[in-house]
Amino acid sequence: LDIIEIISKTPESKNQRFIIPFSYGVETSYSKAIRNALQNKEHIDILEDFMPFKDYEILFKRAKAFVLNGYRQMALGNIFLCLVHGTKVYLNEKNITLTWLRNEGFYVFPISEFKNDLETNNLRLEIKQAIENNRLFNSLANKYPKESFQKKIYEQLNEKSN
Repeated sequence: LDIIEIISKTPESKNQRFIIPFSYGVETSYSKAIRNALQNKEHIDILEDFMPFKDYEILFKRAKAFVLNGYRQMALGNIFLCLVHGTKVYLNEKNITLTWLRNEGFYVFPISEFKNDLETNNLRLEIKQAIENNRLFNSLANKYPKESFQKKIYEQLNEKSN
């Protein structure tokens, strides 16, 4: 809701298109509040239907920016898609993923910069930043391959069960 408010109060946002991935399952007071906040906002779409991964990936390739206002570590797959495809990432200052990615050298930005970037149409990463994020992601993926991660989890589960 905070991000919808920023978008709504920024006149320049009318020149942009926003897509909100939205899948909360059962209708709740929160999901109703989101739907109500989006009434008469023709430049903001809710993405509720699951789509094939390739189509979802194309969505991220075409996006200028990705904004995640959650505090918890979540949506890492979406964040990684952004880092690979040169999409600018904004995360909540309280989200540990922001700190971790910045410590790793990634160009990721706090949500506090989103409103200004929206007003100044600075929602894209610079080419050098996008290339560096892609390079860093590939380096990180090579440093922690999936097989090692799965083996480590398996070992820790076995230790706890003994």
